[in-house]
Amino acid sequence: MKKFWFKPKTFGYGATPTTWEGWALAAGYMMFVLTATLFLIGRQPTAPGWIAWAVIVIPVTIAMMRFTRQKTEGEWRWRWGRTNSRNTS
Repeated sequence: MKKFWFKPKTFGYGATPTTWEGWALAAGYMMFVLTATLFLIGRQPTAPGWIAWAVIVIPVTIAMMRFTRQKTEGEWRWRWGRTNSRNTS
């Protein structure tokens, strides 16, 4: 049986972590982006710093999205909330 780490979001597009593995992956990704930003861009942004940041962060973001989709129970699509229109509260 395949264990899912994420569930589709109620509003918007994407997924939300539901297990400790999903939360750990999301936290690790955020720490990676923050660290890359601090080291590559820092206090004085330069064009080479931004290029290096993009070359490193964009592929990791794509990999993160692909892996998250594989570990999501259900499909990724735009959602507006509840599907039952009779419940307005």
